[in-house]
Amino acid sequence: MIDWNEGILGTTIIMTTIGLIIMLALIGISYMMGQLLKRKDLIAFTKVELHQVFMSVLLLLFIIIFTQVFLNIIIPYMFGGSPYMIAENYINNLIYYELYPLVREMMLLQAFIQALSQTSITIQIVEFKPFNLSIIDKAISWTLLLFTPFFSSLIVQQIGLQIIKASMYSMVLPVGLFLRIFPMTRQAGTFMIAVAVGFYLVFPTTYIIHAETVDKIHLNDNNIDDVLNNSEIFEGNEGQNVKDKIFDVLYKIETYRDTFILPELGLASILLGIHSFIEGILSLPWRLGRLIFQGTFLPTLSIILTTSFIISFQQFVTQRFG
Repeated sequence: MIDWNEGILGTTIIMTTIGLIIMLALIGISYMMGQLLKRKDLIAFTKVELHQVFMSVLLLLFIIIFTQVFLNIIIPYMFGGSPYMIAENYINNLIYYELYPLVREMMLLQAFIQALSQTSITIQIVEFKPFNLSIIDKAISWTLLLFTPFFSSLIVQQIGLQIIKASMYSMVLPVGLFLRIFPMTRQAGTFMIAVAVGFYLVFPTTYIIHAETVDKIHLNDNNIDDVLNNSEIFEGNEGQNVKDKIFDVLYKIETYRDTFILPELGLASILLGIHSFIEGILSLPWRLGRLIFQGTFLPTLSIILTTSFIISFQQFVTQRFG
């Protein structure tokens, strides 16, 4: 919700008032010159611009009322909060409760694989390494490298929301209203007004749709049981057999981990690591999918919807307010 007490309304009214005073002075001068020189075109110009001054005041009142109704009545009634609060919570949850833990777990998993790969067993005089997992180690490294742009996109969106919240109605809107008053810059001013309204109101609202949609289609729990039970990969008789074998292995690992703990051999740690390894690998597509979805497609969709609104609102202002 917009806080007009932060100086946003004051800045908008001041800049609009300055523009109106300047334009009224130009209108007065044009009218006197038209009367003095008997120029009907100057007199007609003053009538048109006087009408535009009145329409600029109406446009300012319309934007104030529309913004207040949209942010304080419509959005809270439909979604239970302001679009910025919901959007910021949604992005923050993705970053701090999904992105950071996922990257941390992948790095820990990689460290475990590297340590396991270096584990050697000596039988009599022969030493060999039974766990050669270098391929998985490289796969995790490439995964972290390839998905870095998607992860960075979430940080950029978080920063972008703050910039939009701080600048659209405090800088872009006042400048747009100021420019719209004058005939030479009227189109540019109308465009800036549409940009300010579109990005301040529509853009964060699209994140509410993202949050509602993603929460419905994404698994809220990354537990391996949920992953296996909800996966289409394990459909059919063969898939069910594979799933049963995986559950059997995990059950044995958990059983041995809890009942056969030998700290001096580190067996419990190894079993725990194997369990975490299998669970991490199987849940990785679901966890990465949500982050990639919000890192690429959804922000693009937000930009498209916002741009469409800007074009439509610009046409609306041009048709209804001149």
